[in-house]
Amino acid sequence: MGTGEVALERAVGRALDRWPTAGLAVAVVRPGEPTWFHCHGVSDMTTGSPVTADTVFRVGSLTKTFTAVAVMQLWEEGRIDLDAPADDYLSTIRLRPVRPGLGPATVRNLLTHTSGVGYWLRLSDLLRPVAGAGVEARRVQPLGVYYRRGIPREVQPGTKWVYSNHGFAALGVPSHQVGCSRLTGG
Repeated sequence: MGTGEVALERAVGRALDRWPTAGLAVAVVRPGEPTWFHCHGVSDMTTGSPVTADTVFRVGSLTKTFTAVAVMQLWEEGRIDLDAPADDYLSTIRLRPVRPGLGPATVRNLLTHTSGVGYWLRLSDLLRPVAGAGVEARRVQPLGVYYRRGIPREVQPGTKWVYSNHGFAALGVPSHQVGCSRLTGG
C-alpha cells in the first residue's frame, strides 16, 4: 500500500471517528477505473451483510451538485440558455402546469428550486413517506416512465422556493437538443 492509500485510509478513519456510520464505501476513480477502494461496516444491519464493491447505496441529493455543474458547463459553452423555458431542452419529460395562466419554468428556475414544481409528485406519495417521495428503493422506474404524465407545476415559476427533487430529475434526463447525454454518461 502506497503513502497516498495510507493517507486515504487515515482520512476515512478520521471521518468515521467524527461521524460514525453503519457502513460506507469510498473509491478513487481515474480514467474510468477505480484506483483505490475502501469498504467499512455493514450494508444491512439485520443480516450483518458487509459493505462490498457491489453494494448499492442511495446517493440522495449528491446528484443535484453534479447535475448543476453539468448544466452550468453547458451554459458556459453557450449550449443552453438559463432563462429559456426548460421544456425547450427536455426530450422525454414535460413540466405540466396544473392550471391555465402559469408561465413556463426556465432552466434557472429548475436549478434554484423556483420552478413551481412541488416536493411531492402526487398526493398519494404522502401516504408512502418511507419510500422516498414516491419511489420505492428496490423498484426504480426509468424517469421517462415515472414522469409519463409530466411533472406538475402548481405555482407561478419564480414566485416561491420549494425544494424539488423532481425539477433536478428533469434536468438530469438526456436531451439530444443540447447534447446533455453526457450528463448521464451516454
